[in-house]
Amino acid sequence: MTRLASLEERPSTWLQAWLALLPVFPFLSVAAILGLRSLNQLAPVVQVVLAVYATSQLIAACFAPEPLLALGTASLRTLLMFGLIGLGVRLRRGAALQPLLIGLLVVFGLALITSFGFSGSRLLSFRLSHPYYTPISLGLAGAFALWIAVGARKGPGWWRVMSGVLAIVVLLLSGSRGPILVAAVGSLMALTSSSRRLLIGIAMVLALGLTTALIGESQQNVFSRIASLDATGRDIVWSDTLSVIATHPIGGVGSYLLGGIIAPTEQQCAWFTALEERGFGCPTMLEALNGAWIIAHNGFLQQAGETGLIGTAGLFLLLGWIVHGALMAKDPLVLAVVSGLLLANLTDNVTLLPSPFFAELFWLASGMALAKKSETDHRGALVAGVALLSVTSFPVYVSATQSTDANTYIMRSLVAPTRWAADEPYLVWVSLRVPAGAYRLQLRACSTTCRTMSVLPVTAENGTIEQAIGGFLPSRIQRLELRLLDAKTTPWQLRPLARATWALGKDGP
Repeated sequence: MTRLASLEERPSTWLQAWLALLPVFPFLSVAAILGLRSLNQLAPVVQVVLAVYATSQLIAACFAPEPLLALGTASLRTLLMFGLIGLGVRLRRGAALQPLLIGLLVVFGLALITSFGFSGSRLLSFRLSHPYYTPISLGLAGAFALWIAVGARKGPGWWRVMSGVLAIVVLLLSGSRGPILVAAVGSLMALTSSSRRLLIGIAMVLALGLTTALIGESQQNVFSRIASLDATGRDIVWSDTLSVIATHPIGGVGSYLLGGIIAPTEQQCAWFTALEERGFGCPTMLEALNGAWIIAHNGFLQQAGETGLIGTAGLFLLLGWIVHGALMAKDPLVLAVVSGLLLANLTDNVTLLPSPFFAELFWLASGMALAKKSETDHRGALVAGVALLSVTSFPVYVSATQSTDANTYIMRSLVAPTRWAADEPYLVWVSLRVPAGAYRLQLRACSTTCRTMSVLPVTAENGTIEQAIGGFLPSRIQRLELRLLDAKTTPWQLRPLARATWALGKDGP
């Protein structure tokens, strides 16, 4: 009987192959729709929560500027999400994710080969590169591979040790602070499952990786960047997204439709840096998607911008059930994935589908957590959802409560044309009296919402900034906005130090 139960719990061959190939071929995530039929194995109350989530997304889409398009995109995302949750229900346990490690090792090998091609043997002097993974994606891949390698129940010990060491090398060389924090927090959360082996293994591999880094070229940019608190321009994206939320607070603009609204005005098509450096430009067909993959770099802002308050309430209700289910399941890998990626959502959108593989992994783990959720203890799930919402939405209340001294930063003069020709660059000139130091000038074009035209670093000499800034304007413009920002792009400095707005007309046809 025990052997029969073990065979019934083992994932099917196609599912194991799909997991192994997913990191290498991310487009295979569409096959997750086959997991929809497994949702009927969930407890009735969990099925109700999923129904509430789906309904909230569809209702929100009805309030979007293009409701029919928003209904279609919301339906596609919900189907993919529910399919992954269904596959997670079928997998049952985090240990079933072990085939993912095969694909992750292939990704690591390709990243190391690609990176060595740029700078020879000086591996620690730059951030790891990959043809279609960003450094953040590589860092997350390293975190996941570390968890899987340490927690694996199958395979020889030497193979797991080798995988764990390679995972921590990739994690560190990605130069991404978020994934390193994800790895640490996810590992700590996994300890609540009372898995001592996981604690010892992760501690040993982390110690090995950090020691290697410290005795190597730790003075290089990769490691100095890890210690930095710089938000790397996310405050610009957050401010533009907040303008979208203020304009469309009820239903947002629609799933996958936010990127084209918050993208910089001169950015025709975002593409993989590694491919651009090799002469592979952004395909023309991708321009038609209008930046659908451009993100708000915060889980709450992304959801609120796409689906407004209605869709956001539905999502965080579901996330509350997932978090509570993961805590109750006491599965080390499920708890590490859920907690780690929700932490990463503070400054990125790593649960947004589709992705290179990590969002898919989150919803697979969510299915495992929901599969353990019983009919009881609804209060704990609601509390988890409210707590998660409160933490993730920090850009909103930081922006609302932050203040600046208007007498310290004074805009003495501004020369800005009030009319423009469609095919000509638009330039303004500004003079400011400010304390000595480094700043940024941000020029935004506004119609119903505001989006960034250009950002220019400037330095105040003798307490004065005199600078020209400009760019090409999009077609629909009602006004322009010039903002003075601190050079330090920390998450706690969202409001401009000084600001000026003016109306804009148009010359020519």
